[in-house]
Amino acid sequence: MSRFLGPVSSATGDCEALGFRFGDRGTHTSRTMMLEELRATLEGSPPDARRSDYVAAIVEHNCLGKATSATRALTAQRLCELYALDPDVPLFRIMRKLWQVEERAQPLIALLVALARDPLLAATAAAVIPLNPGEEFGRGLMRQALRQAVGTR
Repeated sequence: MSRFLGPVSSATGDCEALGFRFGDRGTHTSRTMMLEELRATLEGSPPDARRSDYVAAIVEHNCLGKATSATRALTAQRLCELYALDPDVPLFRIMRKLWQVEERAQPLIALLVALARDPLLAATAAAVIPLNPGEEFGRGLMRQALRQAVGTR
């Protein structure tokens, strides 16, 4: 198994219990990190909210101002895939507590959780990290990183 798709030991189960996700699919095949949507969802929900509360804030109360119920439902699904939005998932619970500490750190906190929960995003990390600020991450580098992780899928 690729080092980007997850450990080859029994630790995978332990990591999954914490909220990590593994495999050859990820939310980033169709979305970005959805930082603004995450911010609005967390701001529109109490700190002790349950997953159902977050989903209701997005779908029923339209805290994100989406035009259709289908778009709201899809957005809720994607945010749950990326960040869990569930205090029973340790990664989300930690993210939620850190989120309130320093607003400037929110993008980095979101990225770290997204890396843990989106295997395809994690697969590109080794190709992105060596880049200098402002340097272009070209399509070829992206393809190469993804091919190493998931072949030609």
